[in-house]
Formats: sequence, C-alpha cells, structure tokens
Amino acid sequence: MNCKSKQKILISIIAITLLICPALLGHIGYAQDKVKGEWILPSHYPDGFDGWGKVDRIAPGEIVIDDVLFNLNSNASYYTPSNTSGIPLSWMKSGKIVGFIKNSSNEIVSLWLIDF
Repeated sequence: MNCKSKQKILISIIAITLLICPALLGHIGYAQDKVKGEWILPSHYPDGFDGWGKVDRIAPGEIVIDDVLFNLNSNASYYTPSNTSGIPLSWMKSGKIVGFIKNSSNEIVSLWLIDF
C-alpha cells in the first residue's frame, strides 16, 4: 500500500470519528436524569425537574421560560413551597424562577415555584 492510500484511509477514519463522536456524546447528554439545582426544596417537591428557568411570559395554554415557548397541558398542575396541592396558574408570575416536568408530548404537566 502506498503512502497516498494510507493517507486517504487515515483521513477517512478521522472524518468518521468526528461524525460519530458528537452524535454519541449528544445521546449521552440527552439520556441524563432530571436536573436539580442546588436548592433546598420543600418535601412535596419532586427530586428533579425536566428543566428550570425564569418565567418570561404566561398566557392561557402556554408559558415562555428563558425565551423558550412551552405548551401547558390542559391538566397541568402548579405548586408553591407553601401549597402541597395545586394552585391556579394565575399565582405564577413573570420574573419568577420555576422548575417544570414535561410529558412525552413535550407539554408542561407540572410547574413548581422555586423563586420564593
């Protein structure tokens, strides 16, 4: 095998590696467990969230958290540290920090006030 053939094979291996590695790393990151900040949360709060952030805007059926629009499930529930049962959505305000849990349709099914 001449030098040019070896060089082509090496370049091909490097190219394939550069294509496969990010895909594998992305999959590993996606499969991680729910996130939980370094907060001390009330006992009725979940052990982790699918995400968290600052509420930018709330409207019927939708919420914007950290500039990302999410649909609210029609049966979504809302919680504060002092309320162990659901509260009305109107209690959630723009500017507050919240954690959320989503369903398989990427809709928020529960919203938890963190910024108390």
